[in-house]
Amino acid sequence: ESNIARNLVGLGLPDEAVKYAESSYRNARSLPPGEIRLQALNALAITQTKLAHHEQAQATYRQLAREARGVDGARQQLWFCCINRGACCSDEARRPQTPPARRGALLRRQLRLNAMAARVATSRAEALFTPINNVEALILLARFDEAEAAFAELQAQLAALPADSKSFRRFQGAAVQFEGELAMHRGRYDDAARLIAEGIAAAEELGDLADDPHQLDRLSEAEEARGRYHEALQAVRRAASMRLDLARAQGPA
Repeated sequence: ESNIARNLVGLGLPDEAVKYAESSYRNARSLPPGEIRLQALNALAITQTKLAHHEQAQATYRQLAREARGVDGARQQLWFCCINRGACCSDEARRPQTPPARRGALLRRQLRLNAMAARVATSRAEALFTPINNVEALILLARFDEAEAAFAELQAQLAALPADSKSFRRFQGAAVQFEGELAMHRGRYDDAARLIAEGIAAAEELGDLADDPHQLDRLSEAEEARGRYHEALQAVRRAASMRLDLARAQGPA
């Protein structure tokens, strides 16, 4: 059930994921601390994040971290905890209603969590999440020179993966999107629109829809900057439609 919940979240369906995540956690509560409980806590926290229940998600991650320290062989679940807790910070930071001071604090916390995740990563693919998430956080903090450096690190780590692997395709799609965002902030709007659109298409091909609204916002900005107002409107309408669907699923926070 925890695996089903995580897959549904990745498809942008947290409203459907929540029943599996909650059921998995209820079943795991009667078990002693161990891998199954940690998996259930991770699935629950991811779902809470995507439903915008950020305080609940952070509390779940804190519980997960406490339990993981006492479980042998829990390094991967601890990595999940660090990287996904950072993603929870990012999700809250990107919401329009988040005050600027809190947004900055959340993104700086994400950078610290990314560093912690890098120290416990168990594979090259897991290690790649740190530069990917660092690029995103640094862009949002308007620390563009540091974001460029993190992007160079990401490209170097990507080169070590087999080009025909699913991990490479997934990370390459994210890298293309971030390259587009960096191009936009450097004023290269034609390149930005092309790269962000390519990244969105690559993510959708892999069934990874969770970040589409944010990327569609960036695509709209790039299209507007180069005078393509119809395309900009299409992108922002699509992003709004996806967010509306999610808000209907969330109900009261």
